[in-house]
Amino acid sequence: MKGYKGLDKDLKCRNMQYEVGKTYREKEAKLCSNGLHFCENPFDVFTYYPPSNSRFTEIEAGDVNNETSGDSKRVSKELTIKAEIGLAGLIKAGVEYIHSKVIWGKENNATGNYFGASAMGNYSGASATGYKSGASATGNKSGASATGNKSGASATGYYSGASATGHKSGASATGNYSGASATGYYSGASATGYKSGASATGNNSGASATGNKSGASVTGDYSGASATGDCSDASVTGDYSDASVTGDYSGASATGYKSGASATGNYSGASATGNYSGASATGNCSGASAMGYKSGASAAKGSVAIGVGMLSRARGEEGAFLVLTECEKVNGEYFIKDVKATKVDGLKIKADTWYTLCDGEFVEVSED
Repeated sequence: MKGYKGLDKDLKCRNMQYEVGKTYREKEAKLCSNGLHFCENPFDVFTYYPPSNSRFTEIEAGDVNNETSGDSKRVSKELTIKAEIGLAGLIKAGVEYIHSKVIWGKENNATGNYFGASAMGNYSGASATGYKSGASATGNKSGASATGNKSGASATGYYSGASATGHKSGASATGNYSGASATGYYSGASATGYKSGASATGNNSGASATGNKSGASVTGDYSGASATGDCSDASVTGDYSDASVTGDYSGASATGYKSGASATGNYSGASATGNYSGASATGNCSGASAMGYKSGASAAKGSVAIGVGMLSRARGEEGAFLVLTECEKVNGEYFIKDVKATKVDGLKIKADTWYTLCDGEFVEVSED
């Protein structure tokens, strides 16, 4: 049986270590008691592993117990981790799962230019394919899919999913355990609701997830991801990209040339990797990390800013901590030769002032 399993950041579930490609076996399988658990519906995985700090896999289960509960959670004696699919892959799989439950007919399936399809009700689905197409599905466990230029898909309801693929496409899913996926140029995905997830892949793409334990993932140049809510997470990969997250225990990660990550909230973290990138963390016990040539990290009072890379910089409010590395070039390669940490006291180390590490000392540098 095909299914999906969430794991923690170390690929563990209840202290059991998993690896992609390996098969695991248990002698007994009783739902919520023992055995190897998974979900048939990808969106059900969010019940047990939120998008913010989890890893998601596709599995193949054998010797599955017939027991069921209030959702699609199942248990088996044999389970193989086939692949790690990430947040975007889980959302895509969730939309496909919802669509597989729909009985398609003329009412909810439209193909051609300027067409639209609308479906309302439990396990409903709407699909529109063609130029300037649109699909809307409203109801529990609904799904909407629009494929084509200037297409749009909207799914509203519990366990909803929306997928839009094509030039200037957009997908919006509103509701608990919702997911939105948009793939293509100028695409956008927005998911609003508890444990929601939004994924947009393509140039100039954007993903926004609003709600506790929400997650937004974007891949593509000039992309942006924004997640708002406690325990939220925003991840973006691509040059000139930006990730912003607001809420306690949240995290933002941006990877790419001139990228930026911003985290606002207590115990939050921001990480930016790439030359000329920047990371900012605002909130008590938060941290900002910037890695790359001339990258910079900024932190608020009680938080830490970490700059790693050639000519990296860090600054903070009074009461913040700064950690900087100093690099040197040896035989054409760069190595870290020194690491220093200090506290912004307002006297020796000024507040809101950029510093770099030179000859083992914190030295002021300009905004440029």
